[in-house]
Amino acid sequence: MKNKELLLQERIRAVIAGEASEAEKQALLQEASTNPEVADELAFSQSLARALRYPEAASAASTLRRILEEEGFPPPTPPKLSFWKNPWTWAGGAALITLLAIGSYFLADQQGWFMAPHERLAWESIRPLENVFFLHPDSLPVLKQAMDAYDEGRYTTAAKLLEKHLQQHNDNVARLYLGVCYLLTQQPERATTALAIAAQSQEPPVQETALWYLSLAYLQSGRMLLAQQTLESIPAEGIYGEQARELLEKIQ
Repeated sequence: MKNKELLLQERIRAVIAGEASEAEKQALLQEASTNPEVADELAFSQSLARALRYPEAASAASTLRRILEEEGFPPPTPPKLSFWKNPWTWAGGAALITLLAIGSYFLADQQGWFMAPHERLAWESIRPLENVFFLHPDSLPVLKQAMDAYDEGRYTTAAKLLEKHLQQHNDNVARLYLGVCYLLTQQPERATTALAIAAQSQEPPVQETALWYLSLAYLQSGRMLLAQQTLESIPAEGIYGEQARELLEKIQ
């Protein structure tokens, strides 16, 4: 019995995570259409996944509370074993509570509830840099893979591929995107190193963009004077001139 329950949970998890094949997904949906217990389990797991995936909700707690009020926990199957013979029910409940707690923590962290003022200000100003700069045409497959990952929002993967590319190529544009990846994954120290070099580019757009993100890296790590000096070095008439002026007013 417990093996059957665990197998069902694994099948549901694979479908929700996008790891199941189309055939496996359709098989689970077909089973849910004829088995109320499977349908309830699938509906609850989908609701929970949505609650933990979207941070724009007012808070994890309120989102989860609304789900429980609307759908409730899946009804338990008729007990066939006592607790002492079947502890999996209690273990599953404990695991669910742990999952909710971890999910709530990470949602709060994404919302910036645990950030210092300078970190919050930097985070509010950080936006992914659009893939608009010219990248070397012989960009070699590694660079193309890196930018494909970047465009899809997979910044950790993109950073690893950009690091690999930069081991063989002195490419300030790639270094600029690497710095942005570090910023978006909250690694300001590593971002500072990459962006400080990219800011030496002889191409004004690349240089100015690198300076803007470098100032955010300094701000995110709490180096306020360097952040201010870097913002002041950005041309007032440039593409980041107005943003630099507004951010300067907030930190002075």
